[in-house]
Amino acid sequence: MPTMYKVIGRSDPTYLLEDPKDLDVIAVPMEMGNGVVPRGCVAYRKDTGFYAPATADDIVEDSYLVVLDQDVDTDVSETAHDDARAFRAARLIRDRVYLKDGEELTWAHAKIMRKQNLLLNPMMDDGEEA
Repeated sequence: MPTMYKVIGRSDPTYLLEDPKDLDVIAVPMEMGNGVVPRGCVAYRKDTGFYAPATADDIVEDSYLVVLDQDVDTDVSETAHDDARAFRAARLIRDRVYLKDGEELTWAHAKIMRKQNLLLNPMMDDGEEA
Protein backbone atom coordinates (compact mmCIF):
# COMPACT_ATOMS: atom_id res chain seq x y z
CA MET A 1 0.00 0.00 0.00
CA PRO A 2 1.59 3.32 -1.03
CA THR A 3 2.00 5.95 1.61
CA MET A 4 3.01 9.57 1.46
CA TYR A 5 4.82 9.30 4.79
CA LYS A 6 7.79 7.15 3.87
CA VAL A 7 11.40 8.16 4.50
CA ILE A 8 13.06 9.61 1.42
CA GLY A 9 16.29 10.80 2.98
CA ARG A 10 18.24 10.85 6.16
CA SER A 11 19.96 13.62 8.03
CA ASP A 12 22.58 12.75 10.61
CA PRO A 13 24.33 16.01 11.48
CA THR A 14 27.58 15.88 13.36
CA TYR A 15 28.15 19.01 15.35
CA LEU A 16 31.63 20.37 15.88
CA LEU A 17 30.62 23.55 17.65
CA GLU A 18 29.88 23.51 21.35
CA ASP A 19 28.76 27.14 21.16
CA PRO A 20 28.69 29.52 18.16
CA LYS A 21 29.76 32.44 20.36
CA ASP A 22 33.09 34.05 19.38
CA LEU A 23 33.23 32.05 16.14
CA ASP A 24 35.75 33.09 13.47
CA VAL A 25 35.57 31.27 10.11
CA ILE A 26 38.16 31.65 7.35
CA ALA A 27 39.07 29.99 4.05
CA VAL A 28 42.44 28.25 4.05
CA PRO A 29 44.38 26.99 1.01
CA MET A 30 45.05 23.27 1.42
CA GLU A 31 48.31 21.62 0.41
CA MET A 32 47.82 19.09 -2.40
CA GLY A 33 48.57 15.40 -1.99
CA ASN A 34 47.06 14.68 1.44
CA GLY A 35 44.06 12.72 0.19
CA VAL A 36 40.67 13.39 1.74
CA VAL A 37 41.08 15.45 4.88
CA PRO A 38 37.93 15.05 6.98
CA ARG A 39 35.90 17.68 8.80
CA GLY A 40 37.09 18.18 12.38
CA CYS A 41 40.75 17.61 11.54
CA VAL A 42 43.27 20.08 12.95
CA ALA A 43 45.37 21.68 10.20
CA TYR A 44 48.48 23.84 10.46
CA ARG A 45 50.02 26.43 8.16
CA LYS A 46 53.27 25.29 6.61
CA ASP A 47 56.15 27.56 5.58
CA THR A 48 54.74 27.52 2.04
CA GLY A 49 51.56 29.23 3.28
CA PHE A 50 49.43 26.17 2.54
CA TYR A 51 47.64 24.16 5.22
CA ALA A 52 48.10 20.45 5.88
CA PRO A 53 46.59 17.99 8.38
CA ALA A 54 48.43 18.30 11.69
CA THR A 55 50.25 15.49 13.44
CA ALA A 56 51.09 15.55 17.15
CA ASP A 57 54.51 17.04 16.34
CA ASP A 58 52.96 19.92 14.38
CA ILE A 59 51.02 21.32 17.35
CA VAL A 60 53.57 23.60 18.95
CA GLU A 61 53.43 27.08 20.43
CA ASP A 62 54.48 28.90 17.24
CA SER A 63 52.28 26.98 14.75
CA TYR A 64 49.18 28.58 13.24
CA LEU A 65 46.28 26.18 13.74
CA VAL A 66 42.72 25.84 12.41
CA VAL A 67 40.03 23.14 12.59
CA LEU A 68 38.44 22.21 9.27
CA ASP A 69 34.67 22.62 8.96
CA GLN A 70 34.35 20.53 5.80
CA ASP A 71 35.82 17.46 4.13
CA VAL A 72 38.48 18.42 1.57
CA ASP A 73 39.81 16.17 -1.19
CA THR A 74 43.33 17.48 -1.76
CA ASP A 75 43.97 15.02 -4.61
CA VAL A 76 41.19 16.30 -6.91
CA SER A 77 43.37 18.71 -8.86
CA GLU A 78 47.02 18.56 -9.80
CA THR A 79 47.19 22.21 -10.78
CA ALA A 80 45.10 24.12 -8.23
CA HIS A 81 44.91 24.18 -4.46
CA ASP A 82 41.46 23.78 -2.92
CA ASP A 83 40.35 26.22 -0.26
CA ALA A 84 38.62 24.85 2.82
CA ARG A 85 36.29 26.43 5.33
CA ALA A 86 37.98 26.38 8.74
CA PHE A 87 37.56 27.69 12.26
CA ARG A 88 40.31 30.08 13.36
CA ALA A 89 38.54 30.65 16.68
CA ALA A 90 35.71 28.55 18.08
CA ARG A 91 34.31 26.60 21.02
CA LEU A 92 34.43 22.99 19.81
CA ILE A 93 33.40 19.57 21.11
CA ARG A 94 36.68 17.85 22.01
CA ASP A 95 35.63 14.33 20.93
CA ARG A 96 34.92 15.58 17.40
CA VAL A 97 38.35 17.19 16.85
CA TYR A 98 41.33 15.03 15.93
CA LEU A 99 44.73 14.93 14.30
CA LYS A 100 45.96 13.40 11.05
CA ASP A 101 45.44 9.64 10.71
CA GLY A 102 43.42 9.48 13.93
CA GLU A 103 46.27 10.44 16.25
CA GLU A 104 45.06 11.26 19.73
CA LEU A 105 44.57 14.88 20.69
CA THR A 106 46.09 15.32 24.16
CA TRP A 107 45.34 17.92 26.79
CA ALA A 108 48.78 19.42 26.09
CA HIS A 109 47.63 19.99 22.50
CA ALA A 110 44.35 21.43 23.77
CA LYS A 111 46.29 23.91 25.91
CA ILE A 112 48.24 25.14 22.87
CA MET A 113 45.03 25.36 20.83
CA ARG A 114 43.33 27.34 23.61
CA LYS A 115 46.03 30.01 23.31
CA GLN A 116 44.90 30.39 19.68
CA ASN A 117 41.20 30.69 20.67
CA LEU A 118 40.35 27.12 19.65
CA LEU A 119 38.60 26.03 22.83
CA LEU A 120 37.79 22.35 23.33
CA ASN A 121 34.86 21.38 25.55
CA PRO A 122 35.00 17.85 27.03
CA MET A 123 31.61 16.53 25.88
CA MET A 124 30.75 12.95 25.03
CA ASP A 125 29.67 11.97 21.51
CA ASP A 126 25.98 11.81 22.45
CA GLY A 127 26.01 15.48 23.45
CA GLU A 128 25.87 14.91 27.19
CA GLU A 129 28.51 16.42 29.39
CA ALA A 130 31.21 14.07 30.62
